[in-house]
Amino acid sequence: MRVTNWEINGGDEAVRDLFKDSAKRRTAVFFANSQLLLGGYKAFNPLKLAIPSDVAVVSFDPPYVIDSLIPRPTTLQAFEEKIGLAAARFLLDLIQDKKSNRRQTVRIRGSLRLGVSCGCSEATT
Repeated sequence: MRVTNWEINGGDEAVRDLFKDSAKRRTAVFFANSQLLLGGYKAFNPLKLAIPSDVAVVSFDPPYVIDSLIPRPTTLQAFEEKIGLAAARFLLDLIQDKKSNRRQTVRIRGSLRLGVSCGCSEATT
């Protein structure tokens, strides 16, 4: 894991750092957002790493330029809005004392958009 800024240069720097030690060969990278993903794509070429044969790539938050990236990345749709709505409903219920302080489990379904960057044989929409 690497902690960096959430910009393109952060993804570039994180990938270079992750792959600087060839003894610790990584097989996959999961980017937290599309900016980091773009930086990662930028870094893989000079490192002579091919996606997905050398490293599988997955990201949150499909970038606007997703169809321009080769290979097309696999992305998990961001679902912050759904999380926020669930939290607001829970808070409102607490305020209105509908559910008291009962512990709840909330499951939020995400949406995976398969590309070939993860090693899938065919991209799907």
